Amino acid sequence: MEREDNRVVAKFTAMEEYQGFPGYLHGGIITSLLDEVMSRVSIITHNRWSMTAGIDVHFRKPVFVGQEVTAVAEHVETNRRMVTAKAELVLPDGTVAARATGRFFYVPEERLAEMTSGFPGLSRDWMR
Repeated sequence: MEREDNRVVAKFTAMEEYQGFPGYLHGGIITSLLDEVMSRVSIITHNRWSMTAGIDVHFRKPVFVGQEVTAVAEHVETNRRMVTAKAELVLPDGTVAARATGRFFYVPEERLAEMTSGFPGLSRDWMR
């Protein structure tokens, strides 16, 4: 995953292990991709980690095994307890394969320290 201005962007190419029906990327993997990029939005907008409170996904086009897709997420709104983000999974031709909206609760600082104690690079690479 990379920061691009105020967006989070990730490229992904599915292997056969991630298929649902033969040759098609499983919808659960698509949902996971969208969830992951949206969860990082709170970091680039408010320098705070968050965890998923809810996610709504709408599938529009199939994604094929071996096809590179791009997941893009951006900020929608914030309140004192959570951030809302939106995301798209884009096919190589620019067509949107799936769209999602997610709500993410901020992780308290003390809990974050416990959760990331074994992963020092995670915070270092994403926090300002």
